[in-house]
Amino acid sequence: AAIPYRVRLYDAITMGGAVILAEDPDSVGGASGGEVEDGASPVPTAIVLSFFGAAPQSEGIRITWETAMELQNLGFNLYRGESFTGPWVKLNAALIPAQNPGATFGASYEWLDTGVTPEVTYYYRLEDVSTGGASTFHGPVSATAAGVTAVRIAGFGASHESRVRSQVAGAGVTALVLMGLMAGSWRAPRRESADS
Repeated sequence: AAIPYRVRLYDAITMGGAVILAEDPDSVGGASGGEVEDGASPVPTAIVLSFFGAAPQSEGIRITWETAMELQNLGFNLYRGESFTGPWVKLNAALIPAQNPGATFGASYEWLDTGVTPEVTYYYRLEDVSTGGASTFHGPVSATAAGVTAVRIAGFGASHESRVRSQVAGAGVTALVLMGLMAGSWRAPRRESADS
């Protein structure tokens, strides 16, 4: 079942430094001057995507997406690139399965990308794969990996061995002073006067 649509076509637009060409082989007419065209999409989308975003975390970049509906959805693939136009590297080894395949309600998904370098901006694309094998790409969205923001000192002090040595040394001095007092050999030094 095809889905009819109406769009305004342009020869090309620049988005995020990339040139995107407007082209649809099923539309009628050309793209000169941004004219309105009618067409029909031969493959309905497997999902309705309500949110797709990326945010830096201390341990990487968290990518989240939410669907409003998952009709004919088999699952997702997630891709990362270092520019708006790619090249793209697939992050998941196996298809991320749909949580509610065939449902008229959606689900929430997240992926933590820990393979990032601090202070580098990464771009992400989401591919939804239908049960018929068709795929639709969403995005890209971007986030800059967090750098080191604070250093926390967990503890500061001497080692146990150093404390024991100083305690033993202190106890030894105290014992010598006490023994000297008890033996009567402790006396304050005398000053020699000029008369003597």
